[in-house]
Amino acid sequence: MLRGNGAMIENWTREWCNVYPFIYPKFQIRVHAQTIGVLVAEKTEMQAKITHLERMMGEHSQEIEYANEGLREAKQNALQLDRTVVQLKSELERTLNKNSELVSQVERLKSEIKREKSCRESLDADLQEAYSRLSTRGQEITQLELNLSEVRRQLDLSQVYASQLGLGDAVTSSSGMDDVPNGSGRYSREAWLTERNSLTSRIQELEITALQATKERGRLESQYKAFVAQVELQASDLRSQLSDANKSNQDLQFSLECSRRALREREDELLECRHKLELTHDRQSVPIVITSASVQDEQLQSRVDDEDQSRQICELERLTAQQQCDLEHQIQELVSLKEKLAAAEGIIHEKDLLLADRDMVLATATSERVALSRAMEQNQTLKQRLLELQEAFVLTKNQNMELTTDLQKNQYALNESSTVQHDCRGQLERLQKHCTEREAQFNELTEKYKMLVKDYEQLQVINAGYKCEQIQRCATSEQPVEDGQSCPVSSPTAGFVTKLVQDVQNQQPTIDSQNARPELCVSLTNRLKLLLSWLEEQQSNNTTKTNAHEIEDPTELFILLEQSMKSLLSNKDKEVTMQAEQNRKHMVRMEQLPSLEQWQLLQVAHKQLETKFLDCMRKLSQASEEHAKSEAIVAQLEMEASTVGEYVTLFAHRRAAASRRAKARELLLTRLVEDRRRLRSRLIKMQNLIPETQTRQPFTENCEVNAQVLNANGYSGGEEPGDIFITEFQCLLNEICSKGDEVEAEEGYSMLSDEDVPVEQRNDEILSNSTISSDCSTVPALEQLRQQALQHDCPHCQCCVGTLLEV
Repeated sequence: MLRGNGAMIENWTREWCNVYPFIYPKFQIRVHAQTIGVLVAEKTEMQAKITHLERMMGEHSQEIEYANEGLREAKQNALQLDRTVVQLKSELERTLNKNSELVSQVERLKSEIKREKSCRESLDADLQEAYSRLSTRGQEITQLELNLSEVRRQLDLSQVYASQLGLGDAVTSSSGMDDVPNGSGRYSREAWLTERNSLTSRIQELEITALQATKERGRLESQYKAFVAQVELQASDLRSQLSDANKSNQDLQFSLECSRRALREREDELLECRHKLELTHDRQSVPIVITSASVQDEQLQSRVDDEDQSRQICELERLTAQQQCDLEHQIQELVSLKEKLAAAEGIIHEKDLLLADRDMVLATATSERVALSRAMEQNQTLKQRLLELQEAFVLTKNQNMELTTDLQKNQYALNESSTVQHDCRGQLERLQKHCTEREAQFNELTEKYKMLVKDYEQLQVINAGYKCEQIQRCATSEQPVEDGQSCPVSSPTAGFVTKLVQDVQNQQPTIDSQNARPELCVSLTNRLKLLLSWLEEQQSNNTTKTNAHEIEDPTELFILLEQSMKSLLSNKDKEVTMQAEQNRKHMVRMEQLPSLEQWQLLQVAHKQLETKFLDCMRKLSQASEEHAKSEAIVAQLEMEASTVGEYVTLFAHRRAAASRRAKARELLLTRLVEDRRRLRSRLIKMQNLIPETQTRQPFTENCEVNAQVLNANGYSGGEEPGDIFITEFQCLLNEICSKGDEVEAEEGYSMLSDEDVPVEQRNDEILSNSTISSDCSTVPALEQLRQQALQHDCPHCQCCVGTLLEV
């Protein structure tokens, strides 16, 4: 095996040595071909990258041109924005002036409204007095009418009585005196006439007073109507003024909104320009990285076009450096423009805040009044609803208590009825068993009684036969002694039998009455059987025994029979009494048990109680549901009441903040008025120090007119700087010396009631001599007041979280 393996290995090595010189060159050729293919693919990729980079360079150059154009447009837009900002500033100043005028108008309207309210209250008081007077006058008129009717009735009576007096000499009767209301008595004709005249005069006076009262009432009604018409006219005028003020406010708001819209458009344009610049900057940074990477790859892979690519790269770097410088300059310009825009936006925002504060001060007063009135109304309605719900809850509680008591009573009655029914059922079952037993006993007794009747008939037949035999024996007997002896024997037996028959007949009704007593009947039947057996034995003895001496004494037997009968009778009486007692108890029990109709009525009542119980349970469930609903409603109403309380506190905080802002504004206005007066006094002193020249013409309010006059008089180019300063100074004085705001403040049209103006005018000289340091010290105080006036947020507390709550 080893030799065979060695031979195989040697053969294989020989073959491999022969084939290896041919296989290795093929393998090397294949590897070189693969490397050549890879290099060719890399070369094609590099060429594609170079073409792509050239195309990207062209695109970036175009984008740089577009960016330059965008920067130029941004500069133009910035210039336009500066112009619009200047216009907006002028418009804001105009709107501020208009707003101040509107505020003064609103204050005047408020004062007029207060005066009108006071006048209306006084008029209401006068009207109430007039109404009270009218009511008193009406009452007096009604009283006068009653008096007139009474006086007329008296006049009629007096006329009737006067006519009676004219017909006769004198009428003095009880009937005539009873018709007269003044009393019974004798009057003369003259007395009645005088009374009539007095009554007519009184009637005339009352008619005159009634006419005067009607005239006064008409006059008061006409005055009231005229006053109401005047008040309505004043109210219509005030409404028209308020509508005009609202329209002007709306116009101002519209202009502000237009300006804000324009600013937003400009801001959007600036943002677009900024975005474009950022895009250009990103695009410039990307090709630089790509070009550096491509240059390194080209230097590593191919060294054919190194010089051309290095030149192109240098040019590109130079262009990018220039573009970066341009971008930095443009960014700096944009930053400066942004700063200007931010400053302008800050000024506009401050002006907007001032306008918003003033609008809020005007709007919150009305809104707070309306909201507070609504909140008070809602609180009243909620209180009423809470009271109603509490009353309903108490009623439902009482109803639930009544229902529970009814349920308990019904349940107690049901339990009692169920116990009674159960007892009745047990008693019925026991009585039914007892009745069945009694019926069985009665059947047995009837059968026994029938058997006794049959036995009794047989006994009678036997007794009759026995009597006949005794008679025959007595007739056929030969010896008298034997007859004498046999007769006494037969006679007592016959008498005993007849007595027994009579006793049985006498006891038959008792047996019939006591047929329900099985034990007594059984005892009687046993005793009767014993008697029958005894009689049979006696008969057999009489037939067998012929000797009279051998026969027993019948008297003893009769005595024994009597004793047994007495015992039987006593036992019978005892049994009868016991049975009577049992029957009485049984009847009492039967009387206690309900009848069939009563049983049916009890079943119907039981069903009705069950239905009532189910209705009560259903009502109780409904009442519990209503109670739960009412509790949920009460909880919701409590939450609403708490939210209303939060609203009230929120409105109170807002009102306090508005009052603080109003006080701060008033302080600022007073400080501004004081500064203006101080500046005016100083400028007047400076003007008095300057010597007036004859060449200077009289100045006007407009500085441009002064300049034209000076140019016409020869001060065009070569005038002295002192004259120019004097003219500018006088123009400044003309601008400052307008006392419109101060006059309005003194008349009460401003937000302040400047009652301290005369004192401040007296102190102008003292303030003018104050130093600059004291003026500079007031600047922080003014800034602090301005910050307090610009505060808008409500101070947060425990009940206010800064968010609106929905009821």
